[in-house]
Amino acid sequence: MDKIRQCTENLKRAVQECEAYKGFQKARKELEAYPELREKVMAFRKRNYEIQNLKEEADVYAEMARLEEEYHEIRKNQIISDYLQNELALCCIMQRINLSLVEILDLDIGDFQDIIKW
Repeated sequence: MDKIRQCTENLKRAVQECEAYKGFQKARKELEAYPELREKVMAFRKRNYEIQNLKEEADVYAEMARLEEEYHEIRKNQIISDYLQNELALCCIMQRINLSLVEILDLDIGDFQDIIKW
């Protein structure tokens, strides 16, 4: 367990030192200087999360299209755009880390893998 703990600490430091995280931190500080923009971004992020977690019978693509249309104008703002782009880059790194771990684990989930939402 000590080896896993040490590797986890190394991974945490590596993420904190990567350009994506540094870019996200910088963009977040800049966004926080404009509370009205931050409020709009958080509303966008919340709605985006809600759409991504809709029940399967919902038309996720139509909902995402509506969200993009609704927030199209504010996404032109450079501060907002920078924040969302840096957030996405960081999220992609986190997804790759998670997927690389899941790929090597034999969790014996074959019988119900079709219902797991990765």
